[in-house]
Amino acid sequence: MELPQLTAPMGWLLADLLVGAIIYLTYPFIPVAYRLSVRNIRWILVPYLALLQGGISPRLMGLTGINWLTSFGLGLGLVVTVAGFLVLVRSTTDFTAPEALTPTAGAQDSTRSLSGPAQRQLTLAPLFFAGAEEFHWSFLRGALWESQYGIANLLDQPAYWAIWLAALLAVPAVFRFHTTPLSRLFKLILLLLTTILFIYTQNFWLCWILHSLVLLLLIP
Repeated sequence: MELPQLTAPMGWLLADLLVGAIIYLTYPFIPVAYRLSVRNIRWILVPYLALLQGGISPRLMGLTGINWLTSFGLGLGLVVTVAGFLVLVRSTTDFTAPEALTPTAGAQDSTRSLSGPAQRQLTLAPLFFAGAEEFHWSFLRGALWESQYGIANLLDQPAYWAIWLAALLAVPAVFRFHTTPLSRLFKLILLLLTTILFIYTQNFWLCWILHSLVLLLLIP
């Protein structure tokens, strides 16, 4: 039986997994002050290079060719429902994000002593962090989805299975970058929500909005 050719998306996916494995193994030895930067570089670097070199379809990543009718219908409805639920939870309980999922505690504390543009920059930092992580998740979805086109009759509904397989590939990073059971559960639920949203909309931008809303509403 002839082996399938290694497509460009699969090559970039393997490169990303290699980078992820290196960071996974060396993360405990990285100084705490640099860990957040390492995480964000890890999320962005390979997907950006893949897009720059034309190695992956931006449409399959949910960046272009979006069905906005579906996005503003079912997709936006899901975002509003989740946001409303989080507002209710935040207003009736003292529940917040279980740990600093984005900025470090020191960076959060420093916002209290800043004013003006510097404070706004730190306040908006979760938007960037959410976008970086969601960008990587969308890269995994797009790379797996496009890779299946090079293998005839691999699976029915290739988009559906590619999106869920991408979620599984994202799980090890959740367990490496988050140390407590509650923080891991929090991030896994967020991954599940954005995965479901992407299945119905194939819209990275809407997933970024949902990801950001969850962080902004729950971070103390």
